[in-house]
This record gives sequence, structure tokens and C-alpha cells, in this order.
Amino acid sequence: MLLYIMNRTLLQGLLLIFAFAKAYTSQAQFSSHDPLITNDSIAQIKWVDSVYNSLNQREKVGQLFMVDLFSNKGKAHVAAVRKLVEEQKIGGIIFSKGGPLQQAHLTNELQSKSKTPMLIAMDAEWGFKHAIRQHLCFSMEYDTRSNT
Repeated sequence: MLLYIMNRTLLQGLLLIFAFAKAYTSQAQFSSHDPLITNDSIAQIKWVDSVYNSLNQREKVGQLFMVDLFSNKGKAHVAAVRKLVEEQKIGGIIFSKGGPLQQAHLTNELQSKSKTPMLIAMDAEWGFKHAIRQHLCFSMEYDTRSNT
């Protein structure tokens, strides 16, 4: 039973990641020279170095911080996080609570306001359904007689 729950939670988490990736990449404009789409690790390293070297000291410090974002807390909370992205140049956000559509929209908005690509994470140590209010449920039959 525990294996079933773990597999289900993992599947739901992966679907959320793909939903965020789809929401982000559907609006992103990729060029054929984008080093993130190549297998050339040298080009990737050069890209990372060029982004890092373009940051001033204050922006480099800002990249060390990830801020908790509750997409269900209201406009004032989201505005405060937006201000941190724009003014303090934080490195990422950690979603806690809220819905997947809200989080996808916020991810797109905040990524567009950030000078550097942000790390997006989720506070979901209690499982996917505790972190995301509206989540997909998959009905899978579990055979208790089987050891697999």
C-alpha cells in the first residue's frame, strides 16, 4: 500500500512539473543558439558564466535566496514577492498551497520579471495533495494480493 501511495504521489508531482514546464515553455521564445537546448556542455558552461558575470554583487547575493509563495494568500502577498523579484533579484520561489493554474501563471509572470532564470520549487513534504489545492486524481486499482 505504501508503494502505491508513493508511486501515486510521484506521478502527481511529475505531472505538476510537466504542467509548469509546459506553461513556461509555451510562452518562451527559444532561438537555435540557446545553450539550454544543446548537448554541448561547453556552451552551457559559457552561458552560465556569462549570466553570472553579468550580475553585480547585490544581484549575486539575491540569487542565494528563495522565498515562500502562497498563491492562495491574496494580492498583497503576491505583490510583496513580486517586489522581491524585481528589487532584490531573488534566485527563486517555493510554492506552498494554492492551485496549479495560479502557480503556473505566477511562475510565468515572475520569470518574465527576473533578470536571470529563477529556480521554482514546491514545499510538498506532506505530499502533493497538501501542497496543491486542485490536483489531478488518478484512480488506480491496487491488488493487495500482489507483492508488486
